[in-house]
Amino acid sequence: MNKVKEIFKAWGIALNPSLSQQNLAAKRLEICNSCEHKTSTAGINRCSVCGCALKGKVFSPVQGACPKGKWDKIDKVMNKETIFVQIASYRDPELINTLDDILDKAMNPDRLKICVAWQHSEEDEWDNIDKYKDDSRFIFLDIPYKESEGACWARNKIQQNYNGEDYTLQLDSHHRFVQGWDVMYTDDKTITRGRT
Repeated sequence: MNKVKEIFKAWGIALNPSLSQQNLAAKRLEICNSCEHKTSTAGINRCSVCGCALKGKVFSPVQGACPKGKWDKIDKVMNKETIFVQIASYRDPELINTLDDILDKAMNPDRLKICVAWQHSEEDEWDNIDKYKDDSRFIFLDIPYKESEGACWARNKIQQNYNGEDYTLQLDSHHRFVQGWDVMYTDDKTITRGRT
């Protein structure tokens, strides 16, 4: 993530943070308050290394965003939950747009494992996964559409690739997401865990 995008995302989160984002920001701020690189000008606390205002910087969605590595330990402890995303796609022209959106809108896209049952036809020029086929976050099950045995069969094939991720999310291949969907999802699951 580039620096400008990171700053905008951080301030966006700071305006309406989830509970886990508040907790992470509080831990990061504790570290910053005792750091020799903290400066204060006109009542604004900043990092003298990167120049960022701490009030927003501590909400960065980037793991290890501290330029001196002082957040690394707490980020690894608090930012570890993974999501196994299951997508059964049958010749869907919206698949790539869905994959783009799922990554663009995630606060922690590196914590996603996305498995796609890619039921496709060579004739469908728009159905090209080259953009993601070498991305380690993805598993593509290459299924010629004539060999498909239906949606439930495809979902079963996907579920065989589950590898102990903390959460799982089953989708169709034509979805759009809200900013920070992954954090909202894990927060909601934490709140409801144990309820019947």
